[in-house]
Amino acid sequence: MLRYPILLVHGVAARDGRHAFGRIPAALRDLGIPVLFGGHDAWGTFEDNAALLQKTIEKSGYDKVNIVAHSKGGLDARYLISVLDKGRRVASLTTVATPHGGSYAMERMLRFPTWRATAALMTAGARLSGDRHPHVYTVSRALTPAGLAAFNRQCPDVPGVFYQSYGAVMSKARRDPAYALLYRFVRRAEGANDGVVSALSARWTNFHALTLDVSHGDLADGHHYRPRRDVRPLYLDIVKALEAQGL
Repeated sequence: MLRYPILLVHGVAARDGRHAFGRIPAALRDLGIPVLFGGHDAWGTFEDNAALLQKTIEKSGYDKVNIVAHSKGGLDARYLISVLDKGRRVASLTTVATPHGGSYAMERMLRFPTWRATAALMTAGARLSGDRHPHVYTVSRALTPAGLAAFNRQCPDVPGVFYQSYGAVMSKARRDPAYALLYRFVRRAEGANDGVVSALSARWTNFHALTLDVSHGDLADGHHYRPRRDVRPLYLDIVKALEAQGL
């Protein structure tokens, strides 16, 4: 049994509740594992989301948590650990399809002359949907390779926190129509990817290259649509790895 609860941290465009991590919370709770949600924004900056995560942990009543984060959520969690919390309340961080190396595809998107206006509209939409501090354009710039290079210098791993990372790739664009166009775009820029994050960018401490043929959405159990692969066994394996560390 885990010593500390699981805190699930979603990425961009996702929200806590039925759209975040699909059937995974129920699968973990069936094993008797307490599950918490981050309570952060869909389009918040690293700084703002980390502050919201810190509040969630402080209000949880637990001494420490094991964070399992999808996509950008892993970066929000790293900022929390390295800059705000110093690992005092975090026992471990597991990232799934997190762009630790940044996104060349995002860098190219920022060159589009209409992107700033598009980001402004998306920010307004995120605020209407419940975000407290959405900043789509700022988040976009932070997710470029240059942005993540600066982030990685600011947020090194903290001693005493167990880190592990997971990444997977789609075999072909038609594997998941919801990600087909972006898959092709990222593949031209960065190579093998899951439809959003390249295999190289997902690599961080204690990296596990998954053999699953899954999309970025699948890896969070399809928080926007019906999942095409059942990834609940992956999250159960993550729990086993944490148990083996005594966490």
